Formats: sequence, C-alpha cells, structure tokens
Amino acid sequence: MKLKEQPKEQSKELTVDQRQKLEDWQKKIKNGEAIKEAKNLMLEIGKAECDPDYNLNKIAEKIIPALRIKNEEISDEDRVMIRQAVTDLGFENDLSIMESVEDRYRGMMINLRRELIKEYDCKSYGEKALVDMAVSAYARNFTFNKRLLFLDKIKTADNEINGFITALGKEIDRANRHFITALEVLRQFKQPELKVNVKTNNAFISQNQQFNNNQNKQDERVEAK
Repeated sequence: MKLKEQPKEQSKELTVDQRQKLEDWQKKIKNGEAIKEAKNLMLEIGKAECDPDYNLNKIAEKIIPALRIKNEEISDEDRVMIRQAVTDLGFENDLSIMESVEDRYRGMMINLRRELIKEYDCKSYGEKALVDMAVSAYARNFTFNKRLLFLDKIKTADNEINGFITALGKEIDRANRHFITALEVLRQFKQPELKVNVKTNNAFISQNQQFNNNQNKQDERVEAK
C-alpha cells in the first residue's frame, strides 16, 4: 500500500536577526568554531541521569521552588531524587563512608573523618578519599575485633571456629595496614615540597680543587724521583 505523501510545510520567512545569525553560523562552520560550539552544547544537554549536576539541576528547577516558594507536596520520585543528590555530595557531607561502617560506629567515624580532614587540612577530593580509606579501615578494625571478642567467649571450639578466628585475625591485621598506609600517603601529600638548589659554580670549583690536588701529588712524586 502506497502511503500518501504529506504536504510539505511552508518554510517560515526568517527575520533579519535570524538571517544575520544564520550567516554568522555559516562563517563559524567554515572556520571550525561551529564544531566547538556543537560539542559544548552536546556536553551540556547530554548529561546522564546519574550525573550529579543533572540531578541538582532538576532539583533547582522543580523541587526547591515547590518546597520553599509554593509550599507544595513533593512526589515520591522527587524524594528519591533528593536522597540521591544527598548521596552524590558524600565527600562534602560525610556520607561517603556510611555504607562501609557499621551502624553503631557511624557517629564516631564521622567525627574521626572530620578531625582527620581538619588535622591534614584536606581540600581536594583526592585527599578526602584517602581520609575515607583510613576511616573505612579503622571501622573494619572495630567490626572484626568485636566478632573476635565474641568468639573468645565460646568455651568449646572446633576446626571451623578456629579457622574463622584465624581469618578474623588476618582481616584485623589487614585493616590496620590499610589504615596506616592511607595516613602515610596522606602525610606525604601534605609535606612541603623539597627544593634543592645546586650552584654549578661551586661544583666547578670543587672539581678544579680535586684536579689541583691530584696534580700537586703527581708533581711531588716526580720531584722525589
């Protein structure tokens, strides 16, 4: 069956401003500027939904006006978006370590994280990530030690329990090493840069002095003969 051809829409006449912009765009196509602008536009509108900026943009456009200006109820979907945005900002609100810390120790680990960030004056995400690694390792130490103490109370033991105790001991040792390593790397990051100035003139003089000393010794041997 042959489809009927749809009537073509008549093209709208361009305004003077539109014609000028079109002429400018044609010039940009020729000199390559249009490609750069097209790329920037695609990067701007092509954000994934998991992109924190995408989420924050939606919250700014829709949810905040509804909550703070219109006093409207927000949907469950909006609440999910808010929770995701809060998680996305984990490096800034201390939530970045929550998933790896047992409920009982979360408050203490938040305090540890804040104090380490203050102690090492952490500004960059890289430095804060190292703090998170240290805090996570310290929290694992707490969790494994608690299980080890519970097993120590068991009066009877078999091969399975003994094997589990051995495994816990290894995990505690590993957590300790991870904690110490993370702090050592962080400490190295924060050490001031060592600057060594080598004065070539001094080195040249030193070489000449060595040469002169050798020459004098050789002259003394010749005179002795």
